[in-house]
Amino acid sequence: MQRALADRDCMEEVLKSAILGLLILALVPCVGRAQSSDYSKGHGYAYFAPGGRVTSGSGSRATIHMGGGYERFFTRHVGAGAEPGFLGTVEPDDRQVFTTSWGTFSLNFVARLRAKDENTRTKPFVTGGYTLMVRNEADSGVNFGGGFNWWFEKRVGLRVEVRDHLLLGPYHLVGAHIGLTFR
Repeated sequence: MQRALADRDCMEEVLKSAILGLLILALVPCVGRAQSSDYSKGHGYAYFAPGGRVTSGSGSRATIHMGGGYERFFTRHVGAGAEPGFLGTVEPDDRQVFTTSWGTFSLNFVARLRAKDENTRTKPFVTGGYTLMVRNEADSGVNFGGGFNWWFEKRVGLRVEVRDHLLLGPYHLVGAHIGLTFR
């Protein structure tokens, strides 16, 4: 048991170091780069995400994930973002909505995909990175997903995304994010 815990701690440290190294490598070429101003260099967002938690031992549970974040773009299509949030499970047999809850934090790379028509209001994207979940103890993992921002006004849009968090602990979280984007 002691060896399994040591192996898990070692794997978490390797994962954290690898993600930090990738983030630094991605940011270094972008420093001081000249940019045109015909695209958004960043935007914030807030979301609500119904979803599910699948664990190896206790089966699956419905979840509600909510939070917000900010994405900063270094080129027209590549950027990085940070996202704090709250995730709670919904137990079907209990009257309490959040019987188990976690604080969440993600550091992500984001890539805006090219639309066929650059003037379109719909801007698809993919994202992925590091996830930290905190309850009594911290648990680490990775996340990946994709979706689109639909800009119905110059500074306000609708964000739709599917995000998957794969944690080193015994759970796997999937959510369908819907929210507002603003710049």
